[in-house]
Amino acid sequence: SVGSELLRVIKSRATATLYKFDPQELSNMMWALATMVITPGARLETEIKLRSTLLVQHFEAQGIANIMWAFVIMRVNPGASFAIAASERSMRVMRDMNHQNVAN
Repeated sequence: SVGSELLRVIKSRATATLYKFDPQELSNMMWALATMVITPGARLETEIKLRSTLLVQHFEAQGIANIMWAFVIMRVNPGASFAIAASERSMRVMRDMNHQNVAN
């Protein structure tokens, strides 16, 4: 179908360009995939994990909340390196978190 072909092309393009994504773009993409309950597929999942781990120290409170929520919804284990780094970053940005960030 047109929808599945479009999704395949989007996921392929995201995989190819993910190395350029900044924290906001990565967070937005992951939020969108999770909201639509779309699994990223093996290649995109691998790239998401790598990019997330590289960028985690640059995420703001909302970005951390979004990306962690997306990992849960997509049932993707981001790995220990991301989990440790995200926990450390969360502690640093905790003062900026509002009730929604904490709830996510």
